[in-house]
Amino acid sequence: MSMCRNSLKQMLRTPVKTILFLALITASAILVVLGTNLFFLNHRDMEKFEKMFTTIGVAEQISKESELIGSWDAELDTEYYYSKSGYGEWIDPSVLEFQGADYLVKPEKMPWFVAYMPEIESPYLTEGFEDQSFLVEVTPLETGEMAPLPVKVTKVLGENQKLLGKTIWVCDHNNPKPDILDAGETYVMYIQGPGTGHDKNGRYLNAEQGEYYLSKQQSTQYNSKGKCIGESAEEHLFDEVTTGFYETDRGKYWIELAKTSGMWKNLYPVYPVKSLDFILPFQEKTAYLTDGREITKNEYEKGKDVCILPEDLAVKNNLKVGNKIELPLIGADYKEGPNQTFRHNGGSGFDFTLMNAEWEIYEPFDTNEYEIVGLYRMEKADDSDMGISGREIIIPYASVTNSWENNILQDGPMNAGTTRFQIPNGTIDSFLKQWNEQGIKDVEITFYDGGYSELQDSIQNRKFMAYVLLIGGSVTAMLIMLLFGHLFISKQEQRTAIERSLGMSRRQCMSSMLSGIAALLCVGVILGSTGGWKLTEYAATQTSKAEKFDTTYTAGKGNMLKGQTASQEMEKGTEGEMVLTYDTKDTIASTVIGGGVLLLSSFGIVSIYMRQNLKKEPIRLLTGSEE
Repeated sequence: MSMCRNSLKQMLRTPVKTILFLALITASAILVVLGTNLFFLNHRDMEKFEKMFTTIGVAEQISKESELIGSWDAELDTEYYYSKSGYGEWIDPSVLEFQGADYLVKPEKMPWFVAYMPEIESPYLTEGFEDQSFLVEVTPLETGEMAPLPVKVTKVLGENQKLLGKTIWVCDHNNPKPDILDAGETYVMYIQGPGTGHDKNGRYLNAEQGEYYLSKQQSTQYNSKGKCIGESAEEHLFDEVTTGFYETDRGKYWIELAKTSGMWKNLYPVYPVKSLDFILPFQEKTAYLTDGREITKNEYEKGKDVCILPEDLAVKNNLKVGNKIELPLIGADYKEGPNQTFRHNGGSGFDFTLMNAEWEIYEPFDTNEYEIVGLYRMEKADDSDMGISGREIIIPYASVTNSWENNILQDGPMNAGTTRFQIPNGTIDSFLKQWNEQGIKDVEITFYDGGYSELQDSIQNRKFMAYVLLIGGSVTAMLIMLLFGHLFISKQEQRTAIERSLGMSRRQCMSSMLSGIAALLCVGVILGSTGGWKLTEYAATQTSKAEKFDTTYTAGKGNMLKGQTASQEMEKGTEGEMVLTYDTKDTIASTVIGGGVLLLSSFGIVSIYMRQNLKKEPIRLLTGSEE
């Protein structure tokens, strides 16, 4: 202790030099600690962002031609034309697997499934398709063309009996030469309506006499190579019903078709996914868990039989988390996302038939019991290609192990609803550069990274500042120690010689010379480290100001329950704005490390100077003169 006091007294004989040394060490400590803390925060946040953000890509084949389709309109008594998009030959997703492409999840055209569950009660509106489509037997009230023709409904094949006994008008609306039906005979047909009515002279019929159109029932089945094999199936517009008719092949067709009329309201979309990251509304939090948990990564990879159910479907059927539900899957749809068929408000727009090319009702290709691990709610409709309707039952893609190649309901070119992939965060630019080099013009790729790119810019700014402060502070501290090591030690050679001549050991001489410097170093580093620690919050805030960005595919993983934020370290500002937050407790360890390394490095530098003094013989030092 006495040596430390004596050492400090010696240094205080040159107060200006001593105060300057303390001030400069404090300043360099501030820079070093501030840089260390920002470097730590940068590394910590990047790790968290990697877990919180997902970069999803979608591929869509671009329509490159349009063709005019002609169709007869009985009301206008003329042919009208409409434009239909053409794609030419469908492009396979394998074109996305080019050399250099770095995928976390490779591109794949994935279907969604249709489950037929008559034992499950639907909470959704069933009016719509079922309320406008009828399989009926009719008797014409007069002989004539169906352009239109008044008939009486004598029998309804199916569950919806609302037309039974009514007189309606039927029209082969898109046929310029409609067939003639005979009065008093019985015919079976599939009709849809009512639509805008007209008589043979183009005059409108009243609402009660609404016109019903004959509907062509043609199988939409595709094979696994993307070819529609249902197009070759015979079209059935109507048949005359005679004795024994339903025992014939034609009659059996109508019986099978009648069975499907009661199936539509018991169809449910099943969405097989590899992660909830691929479902946009869950990332935007318009869909969120209300009970239970998310499907785990291991369950996705292992294909466990677990599922997440819509909350309203579960409530309607008294199903709870932990219960099991059987999912008989009868069809796979590759044409577009499930929300384009099953609407958020309960309506349905079915573009497929439930009968295959052989006019047989699809049998289930996979029937498993799934444990309900979570329930979710959908707050608003999302009819986008990336959305869902809120009616989907979500399961791991790998849980369906049986082949569905004989149960493909419909197919189409790549689009955002079916073809998606995942790449590492922050690699969009490099990916697109390599993709553009492939020269494929008919495929458009869109990425959703939830604003990761913008946040990455903010982090890079802070990273640059951290490097500048850390390197600048370290270089400054080194220069300070080199300068003042020379002033306080090298120029004190005679003092060292005198002390050694008086019998002090090398260790005592070192303690006498360095204890004062060490004390000042400790004070300066402690003051600077504290200052740097306090300044970190301000610096972090300034270099990571809130940036507005698209919140698509931004989410914290885990149980995304109502009201939960993306992360405890992230605050949601106004819509589309994410703000980095900071707690001083986060940088206590990095402050200690930064200050400690600076202190030890400074000790090392002055120790080197002192060892150089001690290597010289006292007699030589005494013959020298202090400059």
